[in-house]
Amino acid sequence: MRKTILTFIVAAMGTCMSHSEDYEHVSASYECSFLKPTKEFKSTDDVIQLHGGYLNYAHGFQLRERTFLETGIGISALTGNAEPMMDTDGNALNQKITNCYLKLPVNLVYRLPLDDKLSLSLFAGIAGKCNLYYKSKVSAGNSALPGLDVSYTSDLLSVSEMGENNVWHRWQVAWQIGAGLNIKSVYIGISGGSDIIPPYSHRGTKARMNSASINVTVGYTFHINYKKLFEDF
Repeated sequence: MRKTILTFIVAAMGTCMSHSEDYEHVSASYECSFLKPTKEFKSTDDVIQLHGGYLNYAHGFQLRERTFLETGIGISALTGNAEPMMDTDGNALNQKITNCYLKLPVNLVYRLPLDDKLSLSLFAGIAGKCNLYYKSKVSAGNSALPGLDVSYTSDLLSVSEMGENNVWHRWQVAWQIGAGLNIKSVYIGISGGSDIIPPYSHRGTKARMNSASINVTVGYTFHINYKKLFEDF
């Protein structure tokens, strides 16, 4: 058992990624997302920025010497505030948006070796997204009763709360592109993308909330010798 555990650690963490083999990739990103309403969206025309983190695991399948098909799974948690609005009584309305989603990306990756220790990765692809959590919290100070705040939270994915025409999409499709530098097994990169299916579109009108995102990523790339690993088991 001790030999098996040691073999796995050596295989997974002690072997640097080769340019000509499948690979595993784990990463963490700072994510900045933008929600931008179209002109038909009458309630607001402000861009809402959401900030948070994104964790991802991916496996790269070698197609050719420098070309890989990379697929995996990631999870993101984001939050941000819209610009304050005023209600009819002169109270400031503050809106906070919170979003958590799963992402299943599929990317075509081209890796260009620069020397023995450096390589450049360029990628483009699409992804399926599942919104696990999308909520809006609106709070308002009560001018008639100073110090008393009134707030309510809406589940944007709930048909019962939002109605069939206003409910936000749980399932989305997005595209992404990016580039990164591999320094031995360490990856540093930047990526961006936009949703093909937006998070919100009003049924029966052209009003929609488009979204785009930018990620700054640090990751680690390694190789697992699955054949040797299963032989030891």
